[in-house]
Amino acid sequence: MELVLKLVRFKEDRKDRKINEYDLVFLPIIWQRHFYVGCFNIKHSRVGVLDNTVVEDTLSIEEKYDGWVEKLVSILKTLYVETMLTKCHTNICKNVKLQQDAFANYLRIKKHPMAKIMKSTPIVRQKMDWRTESNGIGCGIFAMRHMETYMGQMTGWECGLAKEDAPNDLQQKQLNDLRIKYIAKILLHSQNENIRNVAKYLKKNLGIRGNKCNTQRP
Repeated sequence: MELVLKLVRFKEDRKDRKINEYDLVFLPIIWQRHFYVGCFNIKHSRVGVLDNTVVEDTLSIEEKYDGWVEKLVSILKTLYVETMLTKCHTNICKNVKLQQDAFANYLRIKKHPMAKIMKSTPIVRQKMDWRTESNGIGCGIFAMRHMETYMGQMTGWECGLAKEDAPNDLQQKQLNDLRIKYIAKILLHSQNENIRNVAKYLKKNLGIRGNKCNTQRP
């Protein structure tokens, strides 16, 4: 978490940030080849699950997201919570509320004023009209779009994607456009250590030159 906070710097002052300065913390998760997002809404004391799938809407949070905790634990081992993890080891995949305890413990270590409240805040599967039943390969794009557009809304959240059954296969076309956008952003981002190689390839094969291909690194 400390490394992430150091990487997320505002362009205006380039200062490192502290957890107390954030209202939302997103946790991208992959479980059984499916990407989804856990969102800690510290400001409004909520834990949200951002998931595009619709086929298992009837399952409980614990049934659908069994394993979320296990993935979170592998990350939180760097957050000095080994004592709590040892005590919870035998039940780690049986109760999704354990992930709340882990994050709340991190907040407590950092003396965050919302640590105690976040420990007991309810877990909610965020409602969305663009859930999918037959799309088995777009979950990663959905996860990225969700993190890009979700601002902690209680209701009325729109990410710009059409419903799965929209005419002319509109949702799939939108996902294809987003896939191209995200790939370009990743390849040309200043943190990409191979950005100069990418730039050379683009110039050689696509004729992209000058300001259209920024190879500067901070």
